[in-house]
Amino acid sequence: MIVPTLLDLAGVQHPGTSYKGQSIHPLTGHSLLPIIQGKATRVRGPDEVLGYELSGNRAVFKGDYKLLSNLAPVGDGQWHLYNITTDPGETRDLKDEMPELFQSLQNDYAKWAKANGVLPMPEGYDPIQQVIINSLVFVYWPRYQWHLAGLGVLLLLSGVWLWRRRR
Repeated sequence: MIVPTLLDLAGVQHPGTSYKGQSIHPLTGHSLLPIIQGKATRVRGPDEVLGYELSGNRAVFKGDYKLLSNLAPVGDGQWHLYNITTDPGETRDLKDEMPELFQSLQNDYAKWAKANGVLPMPEGYDPIQQVIINSLVFVYWPRYQWHLAGLGVLLLLSGVWLWRRRR
């Protein structure tokens, strides 16, 4: 939504699928400018699907409805259905009251996930643990690798010195 809105504000058309001889992804979002200007109350049509997935948390929006599944510790990993217009706090799960819509939105999510290359989460995936691992591997290790390597060499040399001294 950011790119379409900025293009709309600048009065620039998106080039489509290529720019200066390079292929680019087609634009999939919508401009928020009509909402900002008070000319519209919705960005998407009632039958238009918007999917979402981040670290195993997933959702699909269609019209007034949202189907979502959040992993622990935020959720239980099960699908829940809400009317986000009448229940913006998502306090009343409608999956048992609207089983056809519940199934239809699950199908919509599956189509969206396939079209967007969403990969399934591995069994036992823990998003908090993954953030810690990513921090250690991608943030701290590169920053302190020489310090840790130097410490390792120092420990190795100390061990060799102590071993030789004992002989």
